[in-house]
Amino acid sequence: MWQVFTDLFSPGSSVYFGHNADGGRYHYIDDNPCDGSGADLRGPDTVDAQGWTQACCPPAPGTVG
Repeated sequence: MWQVFTDLFSPGSSVYFGHNADGGRYHYIDDNPCDGSGADLRGPDTVDAQGWTQACCPPAPGTVG
């Protein structure tokens, strides 16, 4: 499933973002990231279907410290 993405990253908390060659950004949530199974993965939810150019997603204010 992940092979369609040029970049895959996670800010933590079982959240994953995939970025494809067309500039699409997609969001996934893993209900149990420690079980080694993708059966509980929810998504994709489209962040932007194409044209996403931001190189990284900064953390929300107040979440790093």
